[in-house]
This record gives sequence, structure tokens and C-alpha cells, in this order.
Amino acid sequence: MTNYWAHSHQIQPTFLSTTDHLSTIGYHLGYEHQSHFCTAFKCQYGVSPSQFRDQQNKVLASA
Repeated sequence: MTNYWAHSHQIQPTFLSTTDHLSTIGYHLGYEHQSHFCTAFKCQYGVSPSQFRDQQNKVLASA
């Protein structure tokens, strides 16, 4: 498994600028399995990738 922390700077811009499936985003960041990506993401941000995306979309919609 690729080290998540080496890629963490890429996560937010990716989520804000795409509607790609989580498995596609995780794969592009070096994860072979979506579950590994989701677990690492939740450890870093405290929420799942889909929850993070929903929160970001609400913030952008209210701006």
C-alpha cells in the first residue's frame, strides 16, 4: 500500500474539483483498494471521503 501521508496534500483539491468515484480517486493516489483509501482518509480527516465531499459541497453551495 502506498503511504497515504505522502499524498495527503492532493486529497482536498481532488475532492473539490471532480465527481469521480472514490475508487478512481484512491487509485490515482496510489491505493489499489478503495477500503484502504477510505480508512486512511478517515484517519487523517475524521470523516469518510463521501462525508468530506458532502460537507465541502454544502460549503461551496452556500458561498
